[in-house]
Amino acid sequence: MEYIGLCGILGACAWEDWKTKEIHVGALVLMAFIGLVGHLLHPQMKLWELLAGAGVGVILYGISILSREQIGRGDALCFMATGLYLGLWNNLCLLWTSFLLAGVVGFIYGKVRHLGGNARLPFLPFVFVSMLALLGMGGLG
Repeated sequence: MEYIGLCGILGACAWEDWKTKEIHVGALVLMAFIGLVGHLLHPQMKLWELLAGAGVGVILYGISILSREQIGRGDALCFMATGLYLGLWNNLCLLWTSFLLAGVVGFIYGKVRHLGGNARLPFLPFVFVSMLALLGMGGLG
């Protein structure tokens, strides 16, 4: 049930990222808050697993700083928030699936459009589609 709220907010953030190439931090804070409250009211994982899941986003944030935002900070904050819903392993699965999808689409898009190596695609739409695919296949749980 909590995945419905996550998908709704993630979908709205993905749309915004697609249209403006920006992500409002307020929506991500709301997503994290709802995730935490949901787990406090109906705990399904241990606290360390939720914090480790958010740690995936912390590591991405560090990579974002070191790479001068080749991975956006908003994307990293998104994975901090999804980690509070999904825990460590499900968040890593979401990240891997998102990277795979973005890589395939980016390769095809780059070849069709004859783009150089510096072309940028918004990442959250791939996260959203990956989340829906994993939920549809029963890959989260």
